[in-house]
Amino acid sequence: MNPLWLLVFFSFLLQGPQSSSSRNHKLTTESAPGLSIVNAAVNAEVVEMPGIVAECAGVGTVTLTIRNPGPKRIKRVSYEVLLRFDNSDLASGVTTPLLESDLSNQGAGLGPNRSRTIKKEFTYCESAQPASGLLRVQRVEYDDGSSWERAISKPTR
Repeated sequence: MNPLWLLVFFSFLLQGPQSSSSRNHKLTTESAPGLSIVNAAVNAEVVEMPGIVAECAGVGTVTLTIRNPGPKRIKRVSYEVLLRFDNSDLASGVTTPLLESDLSNQGAGLGPNRSRTIKKEFTYCESAQPASGLLRVQRVEYDDGSSWERAISKPTR
């Protein structure tokens, strides 16, 4: 084994990952019919590992509080977070993979007139903290088997 690699590895174990200061950002939201987003925020930071260069060093946690104002019990919610790293538009930012929250694994789903806070971790491939973001609900599944899904916009020619 290469002694330099061992030195870097043991130095990482002793020091642990070092993170830049994290900041909590309130997210703007795009919800879905029959679902109310009471609050949405992201806490993101870049984790630096001494001696290791990582492409995807950004880690974050999205926290959202949803409310079910409708008559159907919600089983699952799928959403994405678009992160913006400067003053440009969101189109030049980074989108997380689709995040899913299975509400039925914590009981019988989210019943009518009920609220629940969800936390989900994700990684992103940028070397900076986001300046702002947007949480966009993509799909809502109900206990009765029905669902709502955001229409995919087609580019104009």
